[in-house]
Amino acid sequence: MAALLSGCTGGAEPPANTRILIVGAGPAPQAELLRFITEDLAGAGILLKVVEFTDYAAPNSALMAGELDANYFQPLPYLTANPQWKEALAPVFPVHVKPLGVYSRSVRSLSGLRDAARVAVPLDSARALLLLQAAGLIGLNPSAGLAPAPEDITGNPKNLSILAATDPAAVLGEMDACVFMGGDERERLALEDRSSPYVNWVVVKKGGEDDPRIRALKDALCSEKVKAYMRETWKGAIEPAF
Repeated sequence: MAALLSGCTGGAEPPANTRILIVGAGPAPQAELLRFITEDLAGAGILLKVVEFTDYAAPNSALMAGELDANYFQPLPYLTANPQWKEALAPVFPVHVKPLGVYSRSVRSLSGLRDAARVAVPLDSARALLLLQAAGLIGLNPSAGLAPAPEDITGNPKNLSILAATDPAAVLGEMDACVFMGGDERERLALEDRSSPYVNWVVVKKGGEDDPRIRALKDALCSEKVKAYMRETWKGAIEPAF
């Protein structure tokens, strides 16, 4: 299962009335954020055990098998792409997004992009196309849903040339704009926000949405304390989605 229990027992037996909550997570930032709120949950009588996964599909399999109470690692397009997961699992609340951005060294705003500007996007361009649509640069066929391809572009008022690149950040100096993660904020023209479908959610088995432990987890994760920690730690590379 490629998992590591990094939970929070401290080697001592918990009090008899302590409720245990087992959450599967990606290593960073998910597991790091969960560890950050361990004491907050302890104050609510909940012992949080974090199971880190390196196999991306494993947290959903473990949740369906009853080995976890929740997981925190995935965006909705990943969850809903598998019919079994979509049927059995439920997203409960969003926590963060690792935002994709539009960057340029030649213009300072989206409106400054010239007609027929060249825009580099990743080889897997669906997410980038959704961002370009959200930025008002293109229109997409609604039937493409969360997996649009270049052929789904239905509107392109600036006649942009959208070019696939293995590493868009590496060709930023050669293009009018590029779409990638983690660029210089001084070169940023647009950025994904909490409305992005690629926000990471806490997910449970259907029927467990109202579990008091999950409500306590939401209170702890979706707090001003966590919001400040995200921004101080990742400097915009990770943004809160609540």
